Amino acid sequence: MHKHVGAVFLAGYQASGRSSRYRENYLKMHGAHAPLDRLAYCALVHVNKDKAKARKNSELLSGT
Repeated sequence: MHKHVGAVFLAGYQASGRSSRYRENYLKMHGAHAPLDRLAYCALVHVNKDKAKARKNSELLSGT
């Protein structure tokens, strides 16, 4: 069995659902739950006092 690591880097919020799909597919393929050390995720984050500006800027960063 290959012990690859699924990784998502510098992606916006829309990419965060990939981890659950990865775990579901790993279980289907291997008949066991994915080890916790098999997934890496690094998100883009933008913080602003104005919630609307924060959302707009984070969408610009992620290309959505």
